Amino acid sequence: MKWFFMLFEIGLLAVLGYLALYPNEVTGQLAFQCGIAGGTGGALYCLRGIYINVSVKDQWDEKWVLWYVARPVASVVMGVMAYVFIRAGLLILEATDKESATQFGYLAVAFLAGLNVDNFIKKFESVAESTFGIGRSRSSKPEGE
Repeated sequence: MKWFFMLFEIGLLAVLGYLALYPNEVTGQLAFQCGIAGGTGGALYCLRGIYINVSVKDQWDEKWVLWYVARPVASVVMGVMAYVFIRAGLLILEATDKESATQFGYLAVAFLAGLNVDNFIKKFESVAESTFGIGRSRSSKPEGE
């Protein structure tokens, strides 16, 4: 839990301009914001999982604590990777040139990437397979293959 709050504080300081984490003001800032959006999606997913497993199903298991800590970190990475894939043109948001709409599109896709890491990894692997001929990892292949 400490890591989550530490990442949140660093992100807040950077967003407020007290901490410069990105070399290029525009591109780096958007990539950083996508990481924060992805991490927020992952943290929301974990909070929902805690709520369901503790309050609704009454089946909390300590062995999942590492997952609840690691998931938001993986979500930050997925948020940044969503930015990279969109920027590279491998994922397309929209056909218009509206700057604000594009920025919100980046953030929305990054949030969804963080919220659902597993399916976004499958999507990225299918893009890599069709674009570069790189096969899917064993964990992404359907069972029986």
